[in-house]
Amino acid sequence: MQSNEEVVRERSMKFILNKVMALGKEIIKKDVEDLIIAECKKVMQNITCEEFETLMTILSSTHLISTPEGQKELVELLASTAELDQFFNPKDLDQVNRFITCLDFAIPFFSGHVESTKFIVYVCELLNRYILIKDNDKQFIILKSLAESAPYCGKLMNPEAVVGQVYQALLDLVTVPENDTIKKVEDMDLHRVEALLYTFHKLGKQCPDFLSKDAERQKEFKKKLLYIGTCTQTFVKIVRQDLKEKGEDDVKNDPAVEKKLEGLRLACNINTLIKELFNIPPRFKATISLSWLGGATKSKLAQIVQEGKKHEPIIVDGKTKRIDGSNNSQQLYQPPKDKFSAKFSNNSNNSTNTTYNHRRGNATGWNPKRSFDASNGNRRSWRPY
Repeated sequence: MQSNEEVVRERSMKFILNKVMALGKEIIKKDVEDLIIAECKKVMQNITCEEFETLMTILSSTHLISTPEGQKELVELLASTAELDQFFNPKDLDQVNRFITCLDFAIPFFSGHVESTKFIVYVCELLNRYILIKDNDKQFIILKSLAESAPYCGKLMNPEAVVGQVYQALLDLVTVPENDTIKKVEDMDLHRVEALLYTFHKLGKQCPDFLSKDAERQKEFKKKLLYIGTCTQTFVKIVRQDLKEKGEDDVKNDPAVEKKLEGLRLACNINTLIKELFNIPPRFKATISLSWLGGATKSKLAQIVQEGKKHEPIIVDGKTKRIDGSNNSQQLYQPPKDKFSAKFSNNSNNSTNTTYNHRRGNATGWNPKRSFDASNGNRRSWRPY
């Protein structure tokens, strides 16, 4: 596996995966597995992405996968391969691909026993420049992976700094309109909002006074939350109008309807998070399933659509504060139906269904084949053909 000949290296890895590991635990004892693990580690830092995926499949077939200690070892190996000690350059496609791939493989191992802290700190530190990545799908993958990793973050050394980075990313993402209201509402990316709000909600537990200790910070955050709530309710109203004539069979079988129901799950999650974070001090008790991971049943969402159920108003200190514009402090804008609906439809197809995700059993959204890049010296590239 340490050969400089790519064909030899690839064939040796495939032989171990398809022939040796297939012999089973009865023949491949622990000492043999330990030797295979050691050899995999030796070459992990200088391989193509396709070879990396082969090696991770081999390692996932060993005894490492069966214990928390072994899973921690795999996560440490992935952190090392991701080069978390290096400055993240969003314009370096090789580094971006390497990091996304390693984090994607690490997420299934995160649990109450295997922390995601190293990856969380690294991703939060790069939030101020992730938008410089040219590929919008990869930008969203990073935010999505951050949100999926957040529940398993251990104790942070400097929680205020980490939470502050997520806070600033939210402020940068959400721009409250002044004049061009139509453009601003159409440009609202609720998928990214959900990912960052969820991350803030999870990590904020470690710094519960982050907002309350700074009056201006709290005021600005509430302003953003009110506007997000306005956009979300506008979106829900439009989706319900689109689905008004649909029957139960359409709700169950029509892919277009299914996409809109997923959008309602997204909106429900955002409203739940807003209600939690709008309190003084914020609450961090709600449990939600991220919209791209599922969680709510079609029948339940269909019931919401057909009944026209309205979201509950935000309750702050025992008083009702609506975010639907009824207090006249935040006017509810009604955007053109077709434009706003098309915006969500395109976003659903291009972002939430970006399927570079081996753990979901489908890699059709990403070409896993990587080539050697001579311009990268002796370093094998992670760039797609």
